[in-house]
Amino acid sequence: MAGKVRGQRFAIEKAIELHEQALSLARSDHERAQSQEDLGDDHAAAFHGDEAVSAYLGALTMLRLDATASSARARLCKKALRMSAEKWGTFRVQPDPSALEELVKEGLAAAQDDEDRAWLLALSGKLAIVWRGMAGADPIPLQERIAAVREGLALAESLDRPDLQMFATTALSELYEVAGSYELSVETAKRQLRLLDRVDSVTDRALCTFGVSSVLCDLAGEYEAAVELARESYTLARQLSPHERMHGLYGQIKPLHHLGRWTEVLTLLEEHLQYYRSEADVSCFAVKGGPMFGALTLARMGEVQRALQMGEMVRSSQGAARHPEALRAWLAVAVGELDRSRTIASEVLASGEAARRAPEAALAMLEVLAALEDWEALGALVTSVRGFVGAHALLGPACDRAEGLVRAAEGNREAALGSLHRSLEAFERLGARYEAARTKEAMASISSTENRREFLIDALRCYQEIGARPDADRVGVRLTVSG
Repeated sequence: MAGKVRGQRFAIEKAIELHEQALSLARSDHERAQSQEDLGDDHAAAFHGDEAVSAYLGALTMLRLDATASSARARLCKKALRMSAEKWGTFRVQPDPSALEELVKEGLAAAQDDEDRAWLLALSGKLAIVWRGMAGADPIPLQERIAAVREGLALAESLDRPDLQMFATTALSELYEVAGSYELSVETAKRQLRLLDRVDSVTDRALCTFGVSSVLCDLAGEYEAAVELARESYTLARQLSPHERMHGLYGQIKPLHHLGRWTEVLTLLEEHLQYYRSEADVSCFAVKGGPMFGALTLARMGEVQRALQMGEMVRSSQGAARHPEALRAWLAVAVGELDRSRTIASEVLASGEAARRAPEAALAMLEVLAALEDWEALGALVTSVRGFVGAHALLGPACDRAEGLVRAAEGNREAALGSLHRSLEAFERLGARYEAARTKEAMASISSTENRREFLIDALRCYQEIGARPDADRVGVRLTVSG
């Protein structure tokens, strides 16, 4: 009996040992790779860039030992590249663009079908954005990037893959923007909307609608349409990560600020700040832009202390990704810190490509130099900024206003009024009520007595309606003094 029990125990122990060996072998065989690949996907879904790419590269290291795993290697290169190039703002430590270029080469060499090749071609073009956003100058000519994306897009269309077509179209729109072809960028971005209903991934649809919203806001100045698209992005993101919800919130906050709908900005800001605290380390311009536009709104409403405290929540950006710094310069001029604004804006504008990628720095500098009445420097800045006015819908009319102020200082009243009228018409066409009111103030300074009072009354009414208390107080004093 005892021998039988010992035999059964031995058999059970042996079975357990064999089972554990089998599990060990299974783990150390494409699962380990499979398991690593699943971990990366989980992090990607949560918009945790550092962790996702680390997992993908770990799996790729294992698969390099298997000569038969070419397709799997190409797909892992695609996953790591897509996270790094499409969602680079999710990283705390930015990926090295040179290493990403090597992943493109490895992926293209390993690709076994047109779908993988199309993704990798589109991603290779998207790396132009990574270079400019993180490290500065791109070593690959822009036309080569555009050609690669066009080739990838043609393959995507032949395969009838709407998700891939949407990604390649997004990349193409961004490359046109980098090239300074702003109208073509807007036109290309709008083409993505036709594909939305055919794309299954909620994340892809949310990211696409946010991206098109940003293009319509910044380049086209179609603020109402931008708000609606961002609201759609936010609705989709309600079932996704906090990071993706911030895309949709920021996408509404920015155009609502330009429209002067500031009470709506503050309502959305409350939710954005709830999520922001857990994502403050990432470099995403949407995550950081929410508090910065919130601070700018508060400053223009006269809540200076709250505005400064909110601005301090946002950490400085490194490299060429200077969008938050450009907004910091704009905030500084809004609270009257002219020297600080000039210093920050000068640093951003001096960094070459960043000047076009962060045009709010130019808007801030135009305001600073006008406030300081440095007419010579302002005239020179207008000449410089004219070269990239398409990078932001407000830049053209802001330059016209600055030019009008310079002409007025020179004593050329007729030319000054011409420039200011162009500025006012453009701001009113955009629906940028605050900027239009500020232009009316400028026109009042050089108009006849009768027109002066009319311009000031119009400006005062606008300031009161949108909640710009410091501006309303200033104009109120001017009206009282002028009788």
